Amino acid sequence: MFDADRAVEWSNNGEKVVLVRPETSPDDVHGMIVAQGILTATGGMTSHAAVVARGMGKPCVAGCEGLSIDVDARTAQINGHELAEGDVITIDGGSGRVIVGAVELVPPQINEDFETILQWADGMRRLSVRANADTPDDAAKAREFGAHSMWGGWPGAYWRLRGAAPVRLGAAGAPPILVVGTARDPATPFRWARALARGLKSGVLLGWNGDGHTAYLMGSTCVNTAVDQYLISLVTPHNGTICR
Repeated sequence: MFDADRAVEWSNNGEKVVLVRPETSPDDVHGMIVAQGILTATGGMTSHAAVVARGMGKPCVAGCEGLSIDVDARTAQINGHELAEGDVITIDGGSGRVIVGAVELVPPQINEDFETILQWADGMRRLSVRANADTPDDAAKAREFGAHSMWGGWPGAYWRLRGAAPVRLGAAGAPPILVVGTARDPATPFRWARALARGLKSGVLLGWNGDGHTAYLMGSTCVNTAVDQYLISLVTPHNGTICR
């Protein structure tokens, strides 16, 4: 399916769907929930599609270079193969392969070797592992992997103190704080990064004229160098630097 609404519609009719998008955004989450997997033409391991799919426990191939999508026509091409809405594909989130047609699937299982490694880790660890679980399925999966406790996301309406003025975090006296924003981030708009950097007493803004939910390790030498220098030596770029 090439849009989230159609994915929901087909799923409600009992069909298994793979959501295929140029990239995903929070507007696509309802389609991602019902999809068996997600395939995007752009992005990477920290893109919106990859992060959300990982949290849902769904397979995802993000940034498939051989994929071109015509959303309006509801067609796609991948390595010369023409695909239309309803055609069957199989994706392998572990290897990144996209296969035209159906492939026999095997449910993932935790084997005894993995259980042994977790037991060894439990005997040596000094920290507990908490999981972010918003649904009963998420909670069950977290317990399966040995999480000690868990928490979930709550809309601001449920926890914000009524009538209280917003808290302004200036971080007075802090060392330089590097704020990195992406120009066309579908989840956290660049204007939020700009506002945060301005609000912090020692905020330094670094922008990337790119796409996706993050900038670091996404192919920009300019961004990667600036962030590495900051993390290693606390050296910041000029405030307002925009990497291409």
